[in-house]
Amino acid sequence: MPGKSSGTNSTAAVALALAGGIILGSVVALLFAPSSGEETREKLKDGARDLANGAKDKFETLKQKVSSGKDQLADNISNKYNNLKN
Repeated sequence: MPGKSSGTNSTAAVALALAGGIILGSVVALLFAPSSGEETREKLKDGARDLANGAKDKFETLKQKVSSGKDQLADNISNKYNNLKN
């Protein structure tokens, strides 16, 4: 299914570009905002922490989906094998 893979890659590339643009825009906005250096560093630190937490959450969700898919695949293979055996 080459079409499906290509569409998924395109979607992932667009999502990655969008996320990168949002992050870059946020950093630039913070750097040019009329705040003290300490406030700016704190905002950047909070933003980085939020980004890390979001990535961690996405990774955990992906890990759960992969585990669930793996279990379903194992069940399907077992069922097919049992049906062929009988």
